[in-house]
Amino acid sequence: MSIWHAGATPNASAWLTTTSYAGSSNDCQLTCDTPEDLAKLTPQQQLYRDPPYRINNANGQLLGHNTIGTTATHADGSLEYNAHNLYGLSEAVATHSALEKITGKRPFILTR
Repeated sequence: MSIWHAGATPNASAWLTTTSYAGSSNDCQLTCDTPEDLAKLTPQQQLYRDPPYRINNANGQLLGHNTIGTTATHADGSLEYNAHNLYGLSEAVATHSALEKITGKRPFILTR
């Protein structure tokens, strides 16, 4: 990062993009939105796909639509529902730390 920063800008700033998986593959391992696949979900899994609160997710689609399904399980057993934003957060924390160390200034990090 120090080589990139040396030629890029004197400011302590960075723009991080695509900080989470956004694949559109549809492997349908209990993550599809079809009635048949949703019927396979346990009541607990259904809560992770369609929680009691409603957000405007892709025009009313269930959580996990066109990305990793919220009921997917990570190697350590944690659900994607609970871990989805950890990669982006970790990337922002690491970038902040590196820019602070390189520039000696408080960095500005923009993510999307």
